[in-house]
Amino acid sequence: MQKAIVIHPKTDLYTSFPDNCRLLEQEVCDELLSGWTVTILERQGSWLKILTDYGYSGWLNDCGLRCLNQQQCRRWADSPFDVLLIQRLTDVLASPKVQAPRLTTLFMGSHVIACVSQEDGWQKIQLADATTGYVPAIAASSLPRLKVIPKEPAKQDALPILKQLGLTEDEAKRNVMKLSGGQQQRVAIARTLVSNAPVILADEPTGNLDKDTAAEITGILKNCAHQMNKCVIIVTHSNDLVKQADTVFQLKKGRLLQI
Repeated sequence: MQKAIVIHPKTDLYTSFPDNCRLLEQEVCDELLSGWTVTILERQGSWLKILTDYGYSGWLNDCGLRCLNQQQCRRWADSPFDVLLIQRLTDVLASPKVQAPRLTTLFMGSHVIACVSQEDGWQKIQLADATTGYVPAIAASSLPRLKVIPKEPAKQDALPILKQLGLTEDEAKRNVMKLSGGQQQRVAIARTLVSNAPVILADEPTGNLDKDTAAEITGILKNCAHQMNKCVIIVTHSNDLVKQADTVFQLKKGRLLQI
């Protein structure tokens, strides 16, 4: 199947095949950022059905993608110079100086390739559309290379973990978009446990859940920390969740304070 890369700063991923006349009414299931790679599953006119590297599928317009050959795919998937932009918004400039023309603005989480080592506070990068530019060095962070687990063994390892987290075998085989919010959270936690990652990062893990389901997810995360010896880092606005944390930091006026 054809691999492609997102070239626009942000591209909407639609749950079902979009109706161009009623596009604003279509359900958006995700937003893809520049530099993210996807697999093309199907084409209908100018619309493509794609699968993301993290398991979401949906439809997007082909103008937001650039198809990759095998060499380009390896470069973007396995490059040791893969860089993640970590500021909320980052201007990509034509040359390494503040007054330089702006080529584009990318969102936090976009992927780029570092062309050379940092120099004088600037990082030269290659964008997903193959153009090059410069960003402040503090805006770019090297991505750690994660251990790749073969697909079939990973599936076998995941099933008992999913069952422990409260999902049946039938639910475990469903498309993630056909699961409830609580079930999706359980799948996300199971993915982390299968990879044996020592750190679990959870951004508002109970934000869209009802009270009972939120309590169940909180219990699972606490078990990961206390029984499985994982470092669980949670970002939340939930006071109920804060009360159950072992250590709490608050972001206040740009400063991170332990409370």
